[in-house]
Amino acid sequence: MVLASLALFLLTGGSDGAQLSAGPVRLFGGKARQGEIVSLLDLGEGGVPSRVIEFSWRQPSAAKLIELQRAPKPLEILGLARPNDGTIWVLADKGRSVARFDENTGRLLHFDVLPQPSEGIWNFGSRVVFALVQLRGGEPLLAAAEREGFRSFTSLKSRTGSTTLETLARNLFDCGFVESSRLPCWWANGPPEAVFIDQNDEVKISSLPSLIDNRLLTPTRNPSPSLESMTTDLPYPIRDVLLLPRDSLWILTNQEGSRPVTEPGVVRSRHVIRVDAGRKAKTVELPKAGLVILGGDKEGLLLLYRDGSIGWLSCQ
Repeated sequence: MVLASLALFLLTGGSDGAQLSAGPVRLFGGKARQGEIVSLLDLGEGGVPSRVIEFSWRQPSAAKLIELQRAPKPLEILGLARPNDGTIWVLADKGRSVARFDENTGRLLHFDVLPQPSEGIWNFGSRVVFALVQLRGGEPLLAAAEREGFRSFTSLKSRTGSTTLETLARNLFDCGFVESSRLPCWWANGPPEAVFIDQNDEVKISSLPSLIDNRLLTPTRNPSPSLESMTTDLPYPIRDVLLLPRDSLWILTNQEGSRPVTEPGVVRSRHVIRVDAGRKAKTVELPKAGLVILGGDKEGLLLLYRDGSIGWLSCQ
C-alpha cells in the first residue's frame, strides 16, 4: 500500500510567478477543483500518475501531497476528476479506462474499462462527466458516470466533419472548474465559444473574443486525409476558461496571431482576456506561456505555467 503523505511547499514571491520549493510540477496530467481546493495530477517517469498536489488557490503556501499507488499497467493519462465521494478519478489508457484512488491513502480502488472511449473527464458536484470520443456527427457529446454505465449528459451533440478524421478533430472538447453551480466548457477548435452547463443540465452557448487573426477562423479545407493535416488547418483559440460571478470570465488564450498552431515558434497562451457581460473588458500579457488557470478573481489569477511553475498574475 502506498501511504499518503503531507508535505509543505513554500511559495516564493515574484512578479512572474511562484515556484514550488520541492520543484515545479514535473509533468502535468490534469486538474480538478472542489470549492477553493485545487488538485493537480503530477506524472512521474513514463507519464505514470505518481502524486496529486492539493492546495487552496487563495492560500497556496501549503499543499497536501497524495502519493498514488502504481496502476497494474502503464497509463496514458487524459485527465483528473475529484467528485465529493472521497475518491480521485484518473482517465487513463488513452481514454479507454478510469482508475479510482482513495483520496486519503492513495490506494488504487478500481481500474475499470469505460463503456465508450473518452477524451476528457471533470467533476460536477458529486457527478463525474466524460467527453466522449465521437466519430460521427449528431451523437451525444457528454456522458455522466453511473453505477450501470454511462448516461447521456446535456443535449450537446457531436459536430460533423467532411471525413471521420475531421469529425474526430472537430469534437475535441474541454471544460474548466465549476463556479456558481455552472460548468464552463468549450470546443478546442473552431470559432471561440463558451458552453455553460447548469445543475439542471441546461446549456447556454456564448461567443468569445480571441487573439487569432480572423482569417484563420475560417480556414480552407485541406484535402489530405491525415489527422495531422486536418488539425493543422483548424484554429485553436482557447486554452482555459475561469468563470467569475455575474457572468464575467477569464479566458487563457491558446493560439494567437496569424500563424497556424503547428508552425515552429508560433505564439501560444501568452495572454488572458477578461470578458464582462459578453464584452472584452481587459487583456493582460503573461510573463511566460501559460498552461491552465487554477483560480482567481477580477483582480488577478493563479496560473500554472508551461514550465511547471505556479504564480499569481496581477490583472488590475
